[in-house]
This record gives sequence, C-alpha cells and structure tokens, in this order.
Amino acid sequence: MSKWKRINLTFLIFLVVGLAPAGAALAQIKVTAATPASAVQGTISLDVVVSGAGFDNTAKVQYFVSGTTNPGGITVKRVAFRNSKELVTTIDVADTADLASFDIQVTLSSGRKGKGTTLFTVTSKLNSIDSYVGQNLGTLPGDSGSDAWDVNAAGNVVGRSYSSTMKAFYWAGSMSRLPVSAAALATPPYTVAWDAEANAISDGPAEIAVGYERRQICETQNGPCSLETYPVFWAGDLRQSPAAIRLDVAHCMARGINPAGSMAVGACSGQAGATWRREGSSWFRTNIPLGAFPCGGCVYDSGAAEDANDAGIIIGSVSRKDNYLQFAYVYNTQSSMGAILPIPPGFVQSGASAVGNIRDGVVHVSGVAVSCSDWGCAGDRAIRWTVDVNSLQTSFEILDQLAWAEGVTDGGVVAGTHNSSPNRRGAITQTAMLWRELSGYVSLKPPTGSDSTTRGMAAGSGGSVFVVGVSNSKGAWTAARWVIP
Repeated sequence: MSKWKRINLTFLIFLVVGLAPAGAALAQIKVTAATPASAVQGTISLDVVVSGAGFDNTAKVQYFVSGTTNPGGITVKRVAFRNSKELVTTIDVADTADLASFDIQVTLSSGRKGKGTTLFTVTSKLNSIDSYVGQNLGTLPGDSGSDAWDVNAAGNVVGRSYSSTMKAFYWAGSMSRLPVSAAALATPPYTVAWDAEANAISDGPAEIAVGYERRQICETQNGPCSLETYPVFWAGDLRQSPAAIRLDVAHCMARGINPAGSMAVGACSGQAGATWRREGSSWFRTNIPLGAFPCGGCVYDSGAAEDANDAGIIIGSVSRKDNYLQFAYVYNTQSSMGAILPIPPGFVQSGASAVGNIRDGVVHVSGVAVSCSDWGCAGDRAIRWTVDVNSLQTSFEILDQLAWAEGVTDGGVVAGTHNSSPNRRGAITQTAMLWRELSGYVSLKPPTGSDSTTRGMAAGSGGSVFVVGVSNSKGAWTAARWVIP
C-alpha cells in the first residue's frame, strides 16, 4: 500500500471513529424516570415530569402497560417541552385503569424514539392507603354558595355560607349558623346587615371558632362607604345557640387559632400581626412587632398572622413599604424571635398559611412561593418549610404539582391545590390534592362538579386526615370535606 493511501485510510478511520459517537448520540432518545412515579386510579390532570435525553419540542409521549402497546387507562392530555432532558406530561388516570407498571415511550417527529420500562405505576383507589371519601357540605338554607375554611381533629368544619350576605357556619354532620355578637346587634343603624365568617376552629370537647364580623356603612346611597371589622370567637355548643363574643374592641380580624384553643391570631393595622391569648373567658391582645424581622435596608409596613400552634409558634406574612412584596415569616412568642422564611432562586415573594405542632424539635409550615410581583400570575408554587423551633433555621421543599399549599399536619403532610395547564380557551381546572413524603401526590376529586380547591386540613385523632375546601358544580362553589385514611 502506498504512503498516500495509508495516510488517507488512517484519516478516514479517525474520521469515522470521531463522528460515530456524535451521530449515535444524536439519534438516541433516552427515557429514564417519571416524577411522580405513581398515581391512584381516578387521578385527573396530573403533571408527570418525564426525564431522559435527546428530547425536542416535537416530542409525543405514550404510556403503555409494561411489555405491551396497551395504554391501560392512562390518557396523555398534554406534553410540554422544558428542555432536551425534561418533558412535562399532563395525564388522566381512569377509575378503571389497569393496576400495573407502565412503560413510557417518547417519539419525535423525525421518527426517533426511546422507551423507559416500568417507570410508572397505577395503584388501587380502593385498596390504597391514599383512598378517600369526599363530601359536599352544602349551604345554609336559602344560600347559593359556601366555603369551608378549617377543620379540626374531630372532622368538624367552620366557614362561610353566602347569598347577599355572608353567614358563619359550623358543620358536624349537618350545617348550622354561627350568630353575630350582641355588640353587633346593638349597634345602629339596625338596617345594615352584618357579614360574619368563621376562619378557624380548635380541637377538644370545648371547641372554639374564631373569625370576624363586618358591616359596610355608607353616608348616602351612592357613598362614600367605610368598613367596620371586628374579631369574634364562638364558644359553647357550636351546633346549638353558641355565644358570639368580640375578641377586641379594635378593628381587627381573627384568622387562625391553635389546636388547644388558647391562642388566636390575625391582623390589626400597622404591625406584623396580632395574637390574642385566652385567660379564662377573656382574651388579651399583643402585636407582633415589624422589627422582629430584619429587612436589610428595607422597611416592612404591615402584616398578618395566619396560624399558631400550641407552643406559641406563629406564621404569617409581612409587606415591604417600598414595593409591597410580601414575605412569609415565623415568629416564636416564647423567645420573641422572628425570621423571614427562605425561598429558592427565581421566586420573589411568599406567603405562609398553616403551621403544625412541634415534633422532634421542628415544625412544618405550608405556603406558597411566587415568581413575580403580581399574585395573579401563573408562577405560584406550593412550598413546605421545616423550621428548627430554637434557632429558626429553615429548609424547604417546592411541591411542583401544587400551585399553593393551605394546610399541614404535625408530621408534614400537606394539602394543596393543583392548577392544570390552560386549555385552548384559557380555562384552568383546579384539583385539591394531598402530598405525603413517601407516597407522593394524591388527587382529591370534587364530590360534585369538575373543580376543587383546598382551604385547610387536620390530622384526625383516629389516624385519618381531614381536608376541607370547596368544589364547583355548574358555577356554584360549595363547601367540601375529604376524609383520607
């Protein structure tokens, strides 16, 4: 062989060896994981992140019972391309879906495809530890809608029922009305209707509910108008003629109560929040100072406390004076220490909704992180903070499947709401969901209608978890409760 031929042959060999891996990599589609990796029969609009390599924006995704081409009751409603390594598939799992492992196949418009085997599993709704019962709680007589705001360990619920005015309700198998206070009834003008709303309920045989009563007063038929709002607690037999008593003579609002019924929290103007301590039949307010939350060159001008636990740990949010961005906080009344709860890069504000009791030196806090300055944007993500009660050092998890989280148990189980991707008309389906660290996400289908959202939750004394919220049927929102074993 001539020297020239040997040089060209050597060059050709190196060229082939050099190009083959790149060509092979270009042609290869890998499908390696699904998050979450399972769902219960009857799950709707669940976003599953499919991981791998070689994806592009033409990708189509199919779920097959492992080793077959049978979809097995899983319908892929939408595929969203994130990047070459991640796709987001929105799926429905039929009530009768096969109880099996599923392969996930990704196909590109070029014809290239890849399959990951046994990446996803469908489990039984009836036999699963995450099976549940949903109930529509209805409304007070004559009303058109209702919201359930909180539930206690006995499964009893408080909230509001409404038509032209709002009425506070208590539900323990049936709905009964919680009255306005004697102070409200004795305040002229008598023709002005008082709205009432129950926001939280304590545990124990002597249940206590807290909320507010409010009226709008207009100087003339066309205004101007002003609002009077007072915090209220209801005590006694909440089902039959409970007493409604104002917590405070100041214009404030009670938003939460601890399980023991010894502390209520809420909002009064000009501070980070208000807390009322119960001593006998009296309640005494103190304010959470804005100065408890260092701002590093900025100023907080207002805030509200949302929930408290039996150890006096309070959560809420404060607002910055310069740009009105809000930030979730935790405050320890025993040490008078406060801290702003951290959020991950890419998020610009946050809010906290619920706190659990202390377990192993930490408390869990549920809430939301928002990626823009407008709370109405689509960048909301549920978040769970885990806070050391002594140092207030905090870690967090973003719960990708939830737009926000409204409730949390002592053990860190979270109730929240999933928002589907907008359809062609821009409509979004909302689904109440439960998240457990070991079993992942479980959709809580509405008792009636197509939409459901969460408002609160509690761990039942018998081991069940109660979640409350609302469900939507034909445009009417009514209170709902789910019981999860």
